[in-house]
Amino acid sequence: MVWKDLFQAWLFELGTFPMVNAQPHIQISDDANIITGNGINNPSVNAFNNLSSVIALRNNTKSDLVSGFSNVGTVKSEPYSYDVNEFYGTIAEQNVAKIFLGSFISITTVISKTGNSANVMFRSDNVTGWESGTRFIKAQGGNVGIIPNKARGTGLNLGGNVAETFQWAEILSW
Repeated sequence: MVWKDLFQAWLFELGTFPMVNAQPHIQISDDANIITGNGINNPSVNAFNNLSSVIALRNNTKSDLVSGFSNVGTVKSEPYSYDVNEFYGTIAEQNVAKIFLGSFISITTVISKTGNSANVMFRSDNVTGWESGTRFIKAQGGNVGIIPNKARGTGLNLGGNVAETFQWAEILSW
């Protein structure tokens, strides 16, 4: 799966997905191109694990592991806020991941720790809908989109809400 596939699943309401919290839910993990692709120089990929907030979370988790502040079971989080300034920046850099995701929170959980390495689970949850996708148009600080969210299979059958969970594991070494 690449970003185009995820976008089409949302916009054209393609596919049947398990329902979680009354909305379709797509689980995206480990080997999906969305997560593992080289997002630094390839705007069509923009790998999730190369987003600035995920990099900051990785660095903070590693720093806490090195200093002894984190142990097995420790959870850390890092928000990413997609605002007007981010919108213009992502258009210039053609960052498909940021444009599609908007604001989200990523978390890490330390699964195991041995010597100078740890197995860390990364997870980010996101809901894709019209309200989120049109919120930036209003103005800085706007919190309501100009097009309301809708359930899949209603109206014109275009762009019904869908939730995504991005999850993968990494070994952090120091």
